Amino acid sequence: MQLSPTLVAWDGYEEDLAETLHALRTSESGRSYHAAYNAWLRQNGIEQDTWDWLTNPEHVLSLIPRAMQPNADRVPPNVRFVGPCLDPGRLADTSWTPPEKGGRVLLVSFGTAYNDQLGVGRHLPAEEVTAAALRSAVESIAGSAEVAARLAEIRTSVRSRGGADRAADVVESYLR
Repeated sequence: MQLSPTLVAWDGYEEDLAETLHALRTSESGRSYHAAYNAWLRQNGIEQDTWDWLTNPEHVLSLIPRAMQPNADRVPPNVRFVGPCLDPGRLADTSWTPPEKGGRVLLVSFGTAYNDQLGVGRHLPAEEVTAAALRSAVESIAGSAEVAARLAEIRTSVRSRGGADRAADVVESYLR
């Protein structure tokens, strides 16, 4: 079983990301990783090649909700989306409060390619990032009823997936 804390491979993943995967797999560090991972798989009685095992595992437990999965409509049925294993204590923690006087909060996410796909963010190309562009993006997103609705939908989806309890049930189902 593969535990995935991030996106999982979808049908067509290797074709869609062929250039990136080729560069990774043929690099010195990629070849070293492949050899070490292959050795670990063999030590654990798994004869599959590393790249095949990582891309096409028999069972997958994904810790992201389906709503955050790129190409979710192409993810095979052997993937179980349980969402993050949220700590109930943290969910109950209400100590954070927004800035006084209705000030807005800006989250700058470097390296996340899926904000636009989720409809909850705005991509600014590096060459266009200025204080004014950031302010405009924040005001646009923070004032959007559509974004607020989408965030509420994603929050509900994340919290309804079952988290740690569902993850344990899925692992047990694979062992039967």
